[in-house]
Amino acid sequence: MSSMFIRRFRGYTFLTVACILIAGCGEPLPPDFEVAEGLHPVNGEVKVRGEIAPEASLRLHPAAGAASGPAITAVADAEGKFQVFTYQPEGKKLGAPAGQYKVTVSWQGATEGMTQEKLDELKELVPVKYQKPQTTPLTIEVVAGENQVGVIAVE
Repeated sequence: MSSMFIRRFRGYTFLTVACILIAGCGEPLPPDFEVAEGLHPVNGEVKVRGEIAPEASLRLHPAAGAASGPAITAVADAEGKFQVFTYQPEGKKLGAPAGQYKVTVSWQGATEGMTQEKLDELKELVPVKYQKPQTTPLTIEVVAGENQVGVIAVE
């Protein structure tokens, strides 16, 4: 396979995942949205090199290295603010289970209003070490109750 094909395939794969996450996590919460039993609200803000990162996607990975479990994700809004969601069999639920987590981040910049051609040309703006649970230096702890994690800062 040519390297051009591999780069395009990786780009399409990332964009597909990003679109799913943005569509699933970036929507406003219904007024009666409740936190599921065993989950705790987690809110914060994400910045890349000191700049707010609208549409950045975050994923929480159990620090203990659990191989499986529910997907715990967030997508930043236009102001870089995010809420964490856990995917369960009955659907997406606000919050995350208590525990220690490694946080991975992916961001290609704001994409609103871009043509598909421009989307295909986007490059990842987050260094690779922040994209992998094995190498990310970012960690958070989720405790019972409301969790304000502050700024997740990617350098």
